[in-house]
Amino acid sequence: MRKYILSISIILFAAFSFAQTTDAVFKKIKKTYTLNVDGTSEYRYQKELQLNSQYAFNRLFGETFVIYNPDYEYVKIHHAYTIMANGRKVEVPENAFNKVLPRAAANYPAYNQMIELVITHTALEVGATIFLDYSIISKPQYIKELMGIEILQESVAVDNYEIVLKVPARRLLNYSLLNADIKPKEENDGTYRTYTWLFNEVKAQSYEQASPKGYDLASVIEFSTFSDTRYEFDAFVSQQAFKKSAIKGLEDMIKECQKNTNSELALALEIQKYIVNNISTKHIPLTWHNYQIQTPKQVWDANVGSEVEKANLLWQALDQIGLNTDLVALYPFALYHEKQADLENTAAFGVLLELKDGTKLILSASENNPKSLELSHPDCVVLSLKNAAEVKFRSSDSLDPKLSLIQLKSKITIDPNNDIYGDMTVRLRGAQFDYIALQQDTQRIKRYISNPPPFAKEEIIEAHYIDAYNGQFELKIKGDAKLKNQENYYFWSMPYVNNGIAAKHLNTLPTNREFPLLLSAIYEDYEYIITLPKSVEWVGNEM
Repeated sequence: MRKYILSISIILFAAFSFAQTTDAVFKKIKKTYTLNVDGTSEYRYQKELQLNSQYAFNRLFGETFVIYNPDYEYVKIHHAYTIMANGRKVEVPENAFNKVLPRAAANYPAYNQMIELVITHTALEVGATIFLDYSIISKPQYIKELMGIEILQESVAVDNYEIVLKVPARRLLNYSLLNADIKPKEENDGTYRTYTWLFNEVKAQSYEQASPKGYDLASVIEFSTFSDTRYEFDAFVSQQAFKKSAIKGLEDMIKECQKNTNSELALALEIQKYIVNNISTKHIPLTWHNYQIQTPKQVWDANVGSEVEKANLLWQALDQIGLNTDLVALYPFALYHEKQADLENTAAFGVLLELKDGTKLILSASENNPKSLELSHPDCVVLSLKNAAEVKFRSSDSLDPKLSLIQLKSKITIDPNNDIYGDMTVRLRGAQFDYIALQQDTQRIKRYISNPPPFAKEEIIEAHYIDAYNGQFELKIKGDAKLKNQENYYFWSMPYVNNGIAAKHLNTLPTNREFPLLLSAIYEDYEYIITLPKSVEWVGNEM
């Protein structure tokens, strides 16, 4: 027999991008946020949009959509008209303002009062300019604060982008500007303090594959009248929805789950599975209800909830059975600092579960996540909703547990009868290690192998769960090699782990690229020791 050793390490691939075209350009955008002395607030939006192609007004910008909650808000149109290419002014007619239910609120009674005002612009043609100016004005409500994040990036370029923040003269306003160095113009008339930022020649958002998120590149203004994130979170979780209460149907479901499980993790996953699969998830912005959410009982009875509402339901269900849990938010690290962290920009909500052995996992209430939820959001910080404190995770590996590693080592023999036998070791770390799914079914590891050899059916897979971020699996190989025979050649494809770089579907980097290329930090390492019969010669080429 002849022995061949191949070692393959994979670091990166790059991606195609698609050239951008300028179908339109914003000549001006102005957004003004005002917190009035009486606690009411106003968001005013003004735009001038020049149309440069038929596609721009047939598909992209022919309509404007304004969503508001009539329970505490109303819309005021200051002006809406079009200046045609020949200079003629055409006002938007009354029948071009139509109210519909936002798609996200469909089949969710708690949000059926929401209104999406559809403004259909008229007299559109190449060379025309749309002018629109409207305000959303609110009544004083539970959270009498002003907060938000503006990412200064649109689908097309903006010539002049202006942001104005206006608060009562004696109110605190925390603000910060990211990815730019422009000082605001400050004014104080004794009643109000006003801050104004003006940006020129703002680039359009990237359409290139594997580009960073908008807030990583574009100018970002964060603002809040809360003194810091902790007070904001306190105000949010002090509402009635977070008060614990008994829910009969929920208690019956928990008792059923307890009959079929024998560990705290298995029980938690059974309850999670029920809530994920049986209660519909709606992606509802928190601002639609002024940061007030439905109670767990309302969500349970309606059989539908937003992501944070379902997370709250799961948290209270796990708390009822005595598990060590916390309700958490996964917040973009690039936007987070102690003074501001607007919950509206949270990437995900989940329930932090700490097992008796010290293992920490974050469970989603919107999906049966195969691994701890923070591993699906590597650019986020995990914050406890009860005190805004950052949650720390530990790993037995000396490296950051979020760093992804794939190692496959295989020792294989192919005999003269084309039978194959040997063993394979697969090590996974970080986002590539689906700890939760593999704990439930170790046999799933076979699905991670592309071009799989025949695995010995009578052999048990040896699984070593080092912690929630590191795992190693030993598999035995035995069976027909199923070599493809063509003339005097036999073809065999080497196995590889399919949830690594190959799963990103990245291709060749184009000659020109405008935006940075962002790739997952994955290290893949493959080693094959292959023994062949003396009668055959290895003719494969390294690639």
